[in-house]
Amino acid sequence: MKAALIGAGQIARQHLACLKTLPGVELAAICDLSPATAEAAAERYGIPAWFTDHRVMLETAAQFSPRPSGIVIANAFASLRSITARSKSYGLLANVMPDWWDNVVAVVKVRAPVLVVCSDADTVNSVEDSKDIFAAAGHPKSLVVLHGFRHNALFRQPDEAWWQPVLTFMQKPAAPVQ
Repeated sequence: MKAALIGAGQIARQHLACLKTLPGVELAAICDLSPATAEAAAERYGIPAWFTDHRVMLETAAQFSPRPSGIVIANAFASLRSITARSKSYGLLANVMPDWWDNVVAVVKVRAPVLVVCSDADTVNSVEDSKDIFAAAGHPKSLVVLHGFRHNALFRQPDEAWWQPVLTFMQKPAAPVQ
């Protein structure tokens, strides 16, 4: 199984450490807004490709060598505009700001199986955002709504219950993409 990861910061280190221990899992690419962070993670974990724009990474995923067998989208917001609109402090800016980070638009171009993981206790990134991303994804795709995991729980309190759907997804043989 080949995987690509968006985000190379603190929480991603948990993902990377776990993924590197799984037999048969190879990391094909990583993306972070910071070129230094993306490049450092790629070097540290032996990842052959790094990006600073998730849209470019997702659009070119089919050309990676090795090609990712699946994409895990965890605790994601639908778009920068959607998360800003929910903010009490910045909500008014949502209608005038550019939407540089739109995961709903980006996932449409993914040509690999997609797993969307979220939690009903995450007060930052809503289940509705994850459902929007899931709806936009091509097939095959899966949506897992976990219960009781607050925002950044993966980093603060790594738990097997959070990882189990990801591990199950990563260990499945790749299904053909439609």
